[in-house]
Amino acid sequence: QFQLQSCMMFWRWRADRALLMLPLVFSPTFLSPVLRSLPSGLGCPMRSVRCAASKRQVLHDRHVLTWNELLLRIDRDQIHSMLILCGTTAGNLGAILRSSTLLDISAVCILDESGPSKATLDKAFRFSMLEQKSHWDTLVVPGPDTQEETKFLSDLKERGVKLVGMVAAGAANGASCDLCDLDLSTQRPVAFIFGADEEDGLAFTKEIEVQDLDVLASVSMKDFGRATATPDTLNLSATAAIVAYERQRQRCQQRWWQDVQ
Repeated sequence: QFQLQSCMMFWRWRADRALLMLPLVFSPTFLSPVLRSLPSGLGCPMRSVRCAASKRQVLHDRHVLTWNELLLRIDRDQIHSMLILCGTTAGNLGAILRSSTLLDISAVCILDESGPSKATLDKAFRFSMLEQKSHWDTLVVPGPDTQEETKFLSDLKERGVKLVGMVAAGAANGASCDLCDLDLSTQRPVAFIFGADEEDGLAFTKEIEVQDLDVLASVSMKDFGRATATPDTLNLSATAAIVAYERQRQRCQQRWWQDVQ
């Protein structure tokens, strides 16, 4: 009986010692060197999760602007072009960000009632390869606050931004012109406004009045020679890439003519 009591007292003492050591073992001072010594992707999953979270935060800090920050950069002549989307998906946004970066579009603005969620932006950054390309510099701008939505067009107009509404051919009762006929080579900043990726070809948000835009434009497509209930439309990301390319083409052509003269 004496040996049994001694044994129980010994193990109780060991348990008390272990409990006293727990705060030290799990303290940041003890864990940080251990986690840093682990190879990437091996050992404790906490390290990879924390690194992934920090990388995503770096992407947000580098590429996401507020609406007021965008206006400030326009005032400083740091924004020369932008795409304004009336809603989009993560897949479309990722493709648009990649095209915008490589075709020299300064910013992509998303107008949505709730704004793009952080999860949507994370997926879009992954689809666009911004995670792998630290030198890519296109900016993402969630739309203005609800109280400011009704005046966001006037904010841009006051700063001399040309507002081009992109519509499907025939969706605006013949009021649109061909994109190639627009002069996009000027130094004046320009904003291309796209409706939602829907079948009507003219799906701007309620805050955008067609008469407030400077011009409506469309991308020429194949004429099937018959009327349809809804206009034939390109995917949103495909249209955005064509628009960005046409602007880049005209600017390059203008620089070429200047060099020749």
